[in-house]
Amino acid sequence: MVAVAAPHTHNSDFWPGIFWSWATRTPVHWVAKHSLFRPPLGWLMRAWGGLPVNRSRAGGNFVDGVVNLIKESDELMLVVAPEGTRERTEHWKTGFYYMALKAQVPVAVIVVDWTPGRRRIGPVGYVTLSGDMEADFGEIRALLQGAQGRVPENFGPVVPPPACALGQPAVLLEA
Repeated sequence: MVAVAAPHTHNSDFWPGIFWSWATRTPVHWVAKHSLFRPPLGWLMRAWGGLPVNRSRAGGNFVDGVVNLIKESDELMLVVAPEGTRERTEHWKTGFYYMALKAQVPVAVIVVDWTPGRRRIGPVGYVTLSGDMEADFGEIRALLQGAQGRVPENFGPVVPPPACALGQPAVLLEA
């Protein structure tokens, strides 16, 4: 499955996620910018399930690469931070959406909730994507209702980019 972990508003979100994966023995893999995988800690990041992504590299199709990885695995949970950063954004990136849609796997919604008195991390639900991005994002948004990031002002709206949010079905382009 593809999992979205949100809100992701601070570097400290990483540790509860790693500890949760170890405690539950969930075979978690996650993506992060390639610069985090350089020495001296790059080997450790990979051992913990990290997959480096060079977002500036031209060519190649990361979504298709992940789809192939999912299809070749007996059991895999790929966790992504759909905000793409720890700063506030006005929309989520949609790579996770197309990965799950193309691989025909559900999206797990993992909450990283720092609400005082209710701190929690883990899955709060699953969404089987319909191809209607607006409706699917609505389901994800409902599952995250009330969750607060470590830095609350950095958690933006759970919506696709404006160009994707036109109520049109998601289109997968075959190579």
